[in-house]
Amino acid sequence: MIFEPRIFLWALAFAGTLYYGSYSERLLSFSGYLSIVFPLLIVSALAGHKLLRRAVRIFVPILIAFVVPLLLSLIDSTINIILFVIIGSSLYYAAFLSLYRLKSAPEDQTAQALLHGTLMASALFFFAGITGLYINFTLPLSLTMLLVMVVISLITFVSFLTVSQEDKHKNFLYSFLVGFLMGELFFVASFWPFGYLTTGSVLTSMYYLFWVIALDSFQDTLSLRRAVERISLVFILVLLVLITSPWKVVL
Repeated sequence: MIFEPRIFLWALAFAGTLYYGSYSERLLSFSGYLSIVFPLLIVSALAGHKLLRRAVRIFVPILIAFVVPLLLSLIDSTINIILFVIIGSSLYYAAFLSLYRLKSAPEDQTAQALLHGTLMASALFFFAGITGLYINFTLPLSLTMLLVMVVISLITFVSFLTVSQEDKHKNFLYSFLVGFLMGELFFVASFWPFGYLTTGSVLTSMYYLFWVIALDSFQDTLSLRRAVERISLVFILVLLVLITSPWKVVL
């Protein structure tokens, strides 16, 4: 079922809270960020308690409540803010819909694919947002790398839980390795002559590559042919992003 009335109402509450908070002049400050995240967390916790009733499932909407305002703080056009609120709320709805379906049908591959898609979109928002904050507000590189490692490890861990809950130690190890790789890759990306959207897109593409190879290994389905096909696909996507993006080279 694509439309679920209760989830839609909670997504509307999320959208209204996000839109109202977007007009705060303090959004670019840490206190302003918290002033919008805290109400979103309350909405997410209440919705998760009513619809999902499991802490590990509630992690996904709570993650969205953190990462959407992160990127929203870098948008100043009213039209773009409205569009972004719609996109963020749609992502929120899709996440709840997939989790709600998985609650009753854990083996539903369509719901798993939808959930993995929302997690990848959340990763894109996170990478673009944290890169924008790093560039514009000179966050310490070590702190930013640590945040990337922790958040990406958690996203990976939760995504693997939807596939199998039997070997959590192996899940944790793979998730930590992917998070560590992305933290190191962010260090490399900090020297790139690109804006936060381009850098976020490239980091998300690389994260997808690491994630899907780790998932194949986690499920014992990894093969050289599949790995080469996915590396080639990601290489082409990254190349297209870099070719069509402005370069800000400082001589």
